Amino acid sequence: MGKLLPRLSVALFVLFLAAICDIALYLIFDARGDILRSLPGRTHEVVGKLPESVANVNLLPRERDEGKEAERIALLNDKVLTYAADTPQMRLHFLELRGRVWRGELAIPEGTPPGRHTVRVFPKELLSPAQAQEEPSQVLVDVFATPAALRASHTSFAERFLGFGPWWVVMGIVPLAGALLVWTFRRGSANEANLRARGLAPIYKLARDKDHWDVLFGLGSDHGVREGDNLELRDSRERLVGTVTALRVKHDSAEARVGLDADISPFHLVGKSPPPDQPV
Repeated sequence: MGKLLPRLSVALFVLFLAAICDIALYLIFDARGDILRSLPGRTHEVVGKLPESVANVNLLPRERDEGKEAERIALLNDKVLTYAADTPQMRLHFLELRGRVWRGELAIPEGTPPGRHTVRVFPKELLSPAQAQEEPSQVLVDVFATPAALRASHTSFAERFLGFGPWWVVMGIVPLAGALLVWTFRRGSANEANLRARGLAPIYKLARDKDHWDVLFGLGSDHGVREGDNLELRDSRERLVGTVTALRVKHDSAEARVGLDADISPFHLVGKSPPPDQPV
C-alpha cells in the first residue's frame, strides 16, 4: 500500500496532463466552427451569420404563446430565409434570426452520401443588387458512413479512440484525485495517531541553515515534551540514529536543531522512547 499510493498519484497526474494536451489538440484541430461532423440520421443545431441584416415585414419577435411562436417560425421559414443544399436529402429548419445571426436545426437523413456537403443560407428577398453579389452564409457538413470513420476523423486521442471529448477525462480525474486526497489525509492522520500512541512523531519541516538543520516535529507539551528534553531520532525503519533537543515547544509540535552531519531526512521520526519490542 505504501508504494501503491505514490504510483497512483503519479498515474493520475500524468493522465491529467495528457488530457489537457488532448484538449489543446481538440481546440486547435477538431473544434472548427465552420465544419460540422455528422452521421446519417442525426439532427444538429447550427448557427450562421448572413452578410447583411435582413429587413422583412414577416420577421417577428419570439413569443411565449406556443401558437404565436409556431406562426413566427413558419413565417421565418416561408417568407424570410431560405437555403440550398448540394444534396437533396438535407433539411434545414430555421428557428430564429437576430440581425445577421440565424439559428436552425439541420437534419441529415439516412441515405445521405458520405463526404463534404455545403448548405447555403440567404434571405428570400434581396433589397439591393449588391446583396446578390455577396457570398451567402454557409454550413459545411462532413458526413461519415460509420461511427468508426467519424472517430477516425478527429485529431484528439479521446475522440478518436474513446468516442468522447477529452474534457470528460479531466472531469473524471478530478473526483478521483479528490477521493485520493481525502483518503491520503485520513490514512496519514491514522498513521500519525498510531505513531503518537507509541511515543513517535513525524518530521513536519526540515530546513537547512548555514551550520545546522532546523527541525519541526509533531510532539509537543500535550505529549509531555518540555524545552530541553532530549528526544530520540529514528530513521524510517524506526532504528535509532541520533538524538535531538527540544528548543521551542508548542502544544502539538516542537522545534530542534541538529548539525549538518546528522543522519536525518524528512522521513525520519522523533520519539520520546524506543518503540515497544524494538531494539535500541
